[in-house]
Amino acid sequence: MSSTNTFRITVFLSIIFLLGSMIGLVQTLPPTPDTTPTQPLALMTYNIYQGYTPEGAINLEAIRDTIVAGNADIIGLQECDTTRISSMNIDTILWLANELNMYSYYGPPSSEQIIGVALLSKYPIANATYHLLSHEELPRVLIEATVEVGATQLTVFVVHLGLSYVDRTTQAEEVMGIVNAAPFPKVLMGDFNTQPTGEPEPGVVSENDTIYEDISEHLNDTWTAAGNVLNPPEGFTWPSIGPYERIDYIWVSPDINVVSCWVISSALGSDHLPVVSTVELP
Repeated sequence: MSSTNTFRITVFLSIIFLLGSMIGLVQTLPPTPDTTPTQPLALMTYNIYQGYTPEGAINLEAIRDTIVAGNADIIGLQECDTTRISSMNIDTILWLANELNMYSYYGPPSSEQIIGVALLSKYPIANATYHLLSHEELPRVLIEATVEVGATQLTVFVVHLGLSYVDRTTQAEEVMGIVNAAPFPKVLMGDFNTQPTGEPEPGVVSENDTIYEDISEHLNDTWTAAGNVLNPPEGFTWPSIGPYERIDYIWVSPDINVVSCWVISSALGSDHLPVVSTVELP
């Protein structure tokens, strides 16, 4: 066989190999989520306890099924992990994103060794970043993202505030400084570790705070905006078994219309219960 023919065969086989590799790559990619805007838009906030159930077993399927039950389009998650020892080296956010066929963002990077927060979205996440908040105890994070809901640019924030009075009040002030500078329409959701009355969690040596009142000066609590009483038992989110506190919230800017808000009281995939709000964007 001539050297010319050998060269041609080599090139041909290389092209076939390359095409096969490309086809294989395409086949292993998750399908593109359906990004057709729907109204109303379903928002969810859920502290997933690093994927552990109240009994201490990892059960990501229960988290996934809860999100599906809430029919949520955009989900803010707290106490998340991506490939850390504490979560059995499981990339929980990647797993959930693939299972739910959603876009995702997690912050901060695992290299920071901080329990982070995450965003899952049916709609494209145009850009996202994270902000490390001041702390005396455990580090806390706020993530900020632009989600493209059709022609609407929705600014979404997800946060998990600290337990101590000093940490959570300082962090709440920092969070609102960032949130207030963002364009409308916007959503702030997460675990705020504060009750609407400002009372600290039982067993936590702390002072009452005014976080709820301070945020309410700028954003609407979707729970009360939907017509619910401020702090009734059916609104309690912690603990998931026998809840007695409302510490998980979804807040929206005044230009967003709130249709409904409820707590999924049957969810047992975490030590928190998720909150779901349906809203109409301007």
